[in-house]
Amino acid sequence: MKSSDLKGVYTASVTPVNKDRSLDTASIKALVDYYTACGLSGALIPSSSGEYFSMTPDMKRHCVAEAAKASGGRIQILANISDPCPEIILQNARIMADVGADAVVCQPPQFHGFSQAEAIQFFSYIADNVPLPLIVYNHMVTLPTKLTVDSVVTICSHENIIGIKDTHRDPQRSVELRAAMDAAGADFTVMNGGDGTAAAGTLCGFDLLNALSAVRPDLMLGILEAGHRGDAETANALQEKVSRLCKLFSCLRGGMSSSTLFSMSLKLCLEKKGLCGTTSVILGYEATDEDRKAVDAVLSSID
Repeated sequence: MKSSDLKGVYTASVTPVNKDRSLDTASIKALVDYYTACGLSGALIPSSSGEYFSMTPDMKRHCVAEAAKASGGRIQILANISDPCPEIILQNARIMADVGADAVVCQPPQFHGFSQAEAIQFFSYIADNVPLPLIVYNHMVTLPTKLTVDSVVTICSHENIIGIKDTHRDPQRSVELRAAMDAAGADFTVMNGGDGTAAAGTLCGFDLLNALSAVRPDLMLGILEAGHRGDAETANALQEKVSRLCKLFSCLRGGMSSSTLFSMSLKLCLEKKGLCGTTSVILGYEATDEDRKAVDAVLSSID
C-alpha cells in the first residue's frame, strides 16, 4: 500500500460489543458492509471512537481480523497499534499484518510528553520496524505530544510512512501544513481528523478520517468532492451541517464530558440504522429513551 492508495473518506469506527461486552462480530460485518455501500474508502479499527484503549489485545486482534474478513478487500482496514511501549507496538503491528490489515496507525504514547525531536525518533523507530505501511496519528486536542507542522513534514518523509491522521480544531493549520509540504516537495497523504475542520482540510487537498463519516457519510463525501475541486462555497455549506452534527458529542446527560458518552452518541446513530447496539466497551452508562431523543433532536436539525 502506497500513499497514493490512501485517498478518500475513512471512518474512525466504533467497536460493537454485546451486552456482556464481548465482541459483536455480526455487527462488525454489518458496519463494514455499510461503510462499503456508502462509498467510504476504509475504516480505522479499533479507533479512539471505538474505545481501543479499553480493549484487550485479543479483542483488538479479533476486531481487525473480523473487519478484514468482512471487507474482502472492498475497503481498506487501517489497524490501530498504539501503545505506551514501543515493543508492544511492534508486536501489535505483526499481529495486525497476520490478520489482514492493509496499514497500521500509531499515536505517540498517551502519557509521555515527547519533545519534537523525541517524537521524530519514536516514529522513525516504529516505521523502521513494522511490517506494514505506517500512518502517524497526531491529535492536537487530547494527546500531550502535539506535532508541529515542521515535525509532520520531517516524520512523514520516512519511506515507510504513507500519511498522517492530523486531528485539530484550527483551519489555519491545514493551510500551513499544505504550504510546508509544497515547499519541501513532500509526498504523503494528510487525513484531516477533525470533524469541524473537514472543509478546511479538503480545500487544502487533504483527505478525511473522522468519526462522523459513519453517521452522515454523504456529508463527508460531499465535502471531500467540493473541497478537492476548490468549491469553497459548497464545502463550507456542508461543513455548517457537520458542525451542527458535532452537537452529538455533547447532547447526552446534560452535556456531560465522557468517553463512554462520546462513543455512545455514535452507536445510538448507528443503532437507528440497524447496524449495532449501544453497549460500551468501557464500563459506563446504558442508553436510555432520553438519550435516544437527544440524538434524534440533533439528527433532525441537519436537514
